[in-house]
Amino acid sequence: VSVNLSNQNAGEDAVYTISFTLGTNPGNGGSYVITFPTGTGNLGNLTTADIEVTNVTGGSDKVADAVSVNGTELTIGNPNGLSTNAGNLIQIVIGLVDGNQVTNPSTEGTDYTLDAHTTAETNDITSEAYTIAVAEMTAATITLGTPTVSSPATYQFEFTSSKQVDAGEYFHM
Repeated sequence: VSVNLSNQNAGEDAVYTISFTLGTNPGNGGSYVITFPTGTGNLGNLTTADIEVTNVTGGSDKVADAVSVNGTELTIGNPNGLSTNAGNLIQIVIGLVDGNQVTNPSTEGTDYTLDAHTTAETNDITSEAYTIAVAEMTAATITLGTPTVSSPATYQFEFTSSKQVDAGEYFHM
């Protein structure tokens, strides 16, 4: 099981792309079950329109048939009409760009994993590790406005951030 995130910043929203090879076809009425690590958020706001299931091997994709959430466990109904067979590479995109997205855990780490199984194969398979990182501030410059001894001075700080700063948020310097 592989996991790719559109955004690895801690506490921020991301599109999760999860890929795995089927051992047994879950069939119509079957489901894919994904258990995210503790601290993952916004799962309860996901709808079928936010999730796409693709048979990469067979070249077809469909919007999820049903979605339910229990804690950090997300159950995705296998879309009716999606042809799948044992050995097919399946890709599930969670949090389509224009929809609700998954909120990354707020703690950074390089060893996050998730578990996945289908209703036809109930043993969890653990994903490869993925990284959640803290937003970084880079390329900082400080400009002194009035460089006169013993007089009030103004300072101008300029920097680039990998995180969007919203109203009410701030950086510690």
